[in-house]
This record gives sequence, C-alpha cells and structure tokens, in this order.
Amino acid sequence: MQLSSYRFFHLFHKLRNHYKFNEISCVYLNHHNYCQQSKSFQPHFNLNLFNDEKFIENLRANLTARKSNLNLDHMLDLYRNYTKTKHKETHDELMSLVCELPNFTHPLTPIDDSFKARHIHIHGSKREERWKLLDVINITSGTHQPVINHHNINSSITINPEDHLRVKDTTIGAGHKTYYFTGPLAQLESALVAYTVDRLKATGFEFVSVPDILPEPVIRACGFQTQGIRSQIYKITPPVSKLTYCLSGTSEMALAGFCAGRSFNCTSENDKADESSQSSALGLCSVSRCFRKEAPNQEPTLYRVHQFTKVEMFAITAPSLPVSDAMFNQIIKLQICLFADLGLHFRVLEMPSEELGDSAYRKVDIEAWMPGDQIYGEISSSSICLDYQSKRLNILWQTSSNQNEFAYTFILLITNNVQLIM
Repeated sequence: MQLSSYRFFHLFHKLRNHYKFNEISCVYLNHHNYCQQSKSFQPHFNLNLFNDEKFIENLRANLTARKSNLNLDHMLDLYRNYTKTKHKETHDELMSLVCELPNFTHPLTPIDDSFKARHIHIHGSKREERWKLLDVINITSGTHQPVINHHNINSSITINPEDHLRVKDTTIGAGHKTYYFTGPLAQLESALVAYTVDRLKATGFEFVSVPDILPEPVIRACGFQTQGIRSQIYKITPPVSKLTYCLSGTSEMALAGFCAGRSFNCTSENDKADESSQSSALGLCSVSRCFRKEAPNQEPTLYRVHQFTKVEMFAITAPSLPVSDAMFNQIIKLQICLFADLGLHFRVLEMPSEELGDSAYRKVDIEAWMPGDQIYGEISSSSICLDYQSKRLNILWQTSSNQNEFAYTFILLITNNVQLIM
C-alpha cells in the first residue's frame, strides 16, 4: 500500500490519538516458583499431539517452510519409545528436541527465502545526499559546542560525521568490526535513543532497565540458539556458578525473563468484560547494549557489528489471535509514525518463513534507505511470538473467568544505527 504524503500524515496523525497503551491496565498477580535457576525451561507441550496425523502433517510442512534442520521422524521414534518404556532419558531427549521446534507460521507470511519478502508500505523517496544530519535531529549553537536536542526536527547547523566516526584502526583498542562515535555524533546517538524512548513512554510503555548478562536457559527459552555454528550468542562462565551465562543479544531476552513465572491481568472492569480490547496489554520498553557474534565482512563497516545500542519494545496480551493481530498492527503503525517523523525513506516488509527464526509466528521488518552505502538496511523488526516464549517461561494471563492461560508476547527491535542517516 502506498499513500500520498498528505494522506499518510493525515492518517497517522489521527492514529496517534488511539495509540495509548493503558499503563495501569495490567498488573502482576503473582510470581511462581517455576522460574528457579534450573538447567532448562521446558515448554508445556502436549505429547499426545504426536498421535494426531493432521498435526504431524502441518508440523512437517512448517519445518520445511522454515528450513529447519530438526528430524521429525527421529522425534516420532523417540515418542513411540517413550510411550512404551517411560524411560526418563528418552523423555529428556524428546523434550530437548521439542524445545527446538519453531513456532507455527502466520497465513500472511510468504513461504520462501528472503527474496520473497512482500512490500506492505513504502514511505518517502530516496535521497542520495550524504551527511545531512540537520534533517534528522536539531542541532543548536551553544556557547561552546553545538548541542543536539531530540525535541525538534529543524536545524541551521551542519556537521560532518566523518570527523567524529572511527571505524578504522580499532583492532588494538577494541577489536574487529567495532566503532567509536565522538562529539556531536555521540550526542546524536543519545538523542535518537531519547527521542524513541520519549515516544514510547508517551504511548504507555513502561521503561525498564535490564541486565546485559543472562542465564543461558532464559536465552534459549526466548528462541535463540546458544550452541552450534548458527549461534550468535557470546557465552561466559563465572567460576563460582553452576549455570552458564551469556551476553544478551537483545533486551527482549531480559524483558522476557523479567516476566517469567508471572501472571498478568487487566485491571479495568470494562476490559475484563471485553478481552478483545487492545488495552488488555502490558507494554515494556528498554535500552541496552546488544552483543552478536555475527558480523560479516561483506557488510558495510557500521551496519553489522559485534556490539551496538538498541531500543526494544516487549508486549504481552491475552491469548487471542484477534487481540494479537490488533496489537501487532498497532505496533507497526507506531513504528511508521516514529520513522516518518524523522523524515526517513523506508519500506515495510512482510518477512518470509525462512527469516522468522524459531520464536516468531509473524515478522515485519522496516528497512531505511542508507545513501552512504546505497542500500536499504534494517532499522526495526517486529514479531508476534504467540505463546512460544510464554510456554517456556511460564508467562500467564488470567482470563475473565479467572483461568490462567499462556499469554502472547510481541517483540519490536529498533536498532539505534546512526548509519541510517548517512
């Protein structure tokens, strides 16, 4: 869908009035003993489903669509052996593989590789000039140095980021695939973070400060592999701990861990009566440093690095597909407004099944035009996870009938990459 500039801004100006997450609509009911420091978070999975031929057919098709390496026939053999022998070792091996099953896939998701991503929306047009920071952030003259202010989007001062960016000769002090920002460029990074966080808090997201070091089971429960050649996770093993810890790849992991073992409920009587209400949700946001092993040499120097700053949204809703779709659409609209107000040219993409990872049921990415490298680069990614994470972390939602069910979780990652305006 493409909109004229006038219709676009008119539409999203009206949408802003409907963005409000009800900050008091959800409360923590209790905390369960489930989330002790255990060796693993095993999902609540009904093994009897392995007797359902239709389920097996859908599961096999889903594994193929998502290019999964899991051997379903081996899992079925383990299940049959377990039903006969009840051996704990067989059960443990089976559940270990069940933990690695990917989520099912949304009907709107293209089934194929990344070249099949479907364009949902395009905003603005390409701008070929470089280093025009004045169009993104306000820089005003102070008595000494220019001061970057994230509250306005006008400027009369231009700076050259090449004078304040160091990506070469970093190996001695910081290693490969890293960077330094100095002066106004470092201020710009902070301003972009503050701009985003202010907007999220204004829509009702609760700001949370999170740890960057997490137990390995929490990371695996979020759907991230910590072993094998596909893993992007850095591991650390404290000498006095029986647990393996990891550097967080995204604050989603810490926010999910923050919600682990908790029950949530809507406090509004109106919303209790109508669990399809979009205010029946809890929105959290955080800023963190993110650590990734993956940093391909063929990528632009600043685009994919081992450590970077990111703003993240994490939402929890009642376990309802209509509610999850409504919340997801609301989050996408919020992103579009956020980036449109920065004057960026970007495209919104429905990502194909191969790009979903393990936890996502549906994923929509936003890629901005980066004139410095003449590419579209990802600046945000939103996912519906349904109950994938909540089943592993025991995140519950108390329904209007006072029944605890596994909640649905949502993830929005906003990469604070200054390159997007270079």
